Amino acid sequence: MIPVTWDGLALNIGDDPATSLWWVIEDVQGWLDTPPLDGNDIDRALSDGSAYGPKVLGARQVVLQGCVLTDGSPADLPTIRDQLAGKAAARTPVTLAIGDAAGRTLTATVRADTDAFKHTFLSPTAFRWQATLTAADPRLYDQNAQTVTLTNASGGGGRGYLLTFPRHYALATLPSTAWLPNAGNAEAPVVALYTGPLTSGLRLTDGTNSIFLAALNPGEQVYIQTDRLIAAAPGGASRASYILPGSAPLTVAPGGEQWSLIGTGSGSVQLSWQSSWW
Repeated sequence: MIPVTWDGLALNIGDDPATSLWWVIEDVQGWLDTPPLDGNDIDRALSDGSAYGPKVLGARQVVLQGCVLTDGSPADLPTIRDQLAGKAAARTPVTLAIGDAAGRTLTATVRADTDAFKHTFLSPTAFRWQATLTAADPRLYDQNAQTVTLTNASGGGGRGYLLTFPRHYALATLPSTAWLPNAGNAEAPVVALYTGPLTSGLRLTDGTNSIFLAALNPGEQVYIQTDRLIAAAPGGASRASYILPGSAPLTVAPGGEQWSLIGTGSGSVQLSWQSSWW
């Protein structure tokens, strides 16, 4: 059966001999659809058609409909209803994970917002339920996170000559480069953890856009959400001033791309991301 898990609760496992319960998901709506699209197009007053506006994607809504049955006593069902209703009423977003026929498991961060949890008895030993969940971030993510660490590297190698030339050529700093794979069809956001010492102007780049960071002292750390240019210290305190002028958002394109770290300092930048789908 296709796995469906809401905040750690498996909803589509069929027969569970340990509890004498049957858990079945009957329908999932909105998971494989694209999220709502808004082109913000503007009608032209003196010519045909419209002008394309900045297109945005709205929050994704996912409707789960399931059924719970018991082979034992009907007294087993009220506590299950309470468990599902409690998850729907919870204020904190949680993870929804759903598998597919390809063997993948995709995830989204969701919570129930405006539609109430619905419960209907089918018999004394079975009930049907429905919950409407909102994913504020409309992307679907691979359940497995990927990480890579970039560190500054100095140039080296070559030949030594016994002659002394009148000119001096300094060894160049070579960029630290890594391939970031993205198996999905959406740009994947990245969380970058910078750890000092790193010098001012350090550049993280995909070859087109770059993020420039202020200097970090030994052991000092800063998290950056590369797609939104949000910087914070461990614990959440803002470090917005550490992002220098000229910086532009970075995401990993579908299929993946190469990122490089250019600068000096013996610190590191750890990149964490998940393949993403619309």
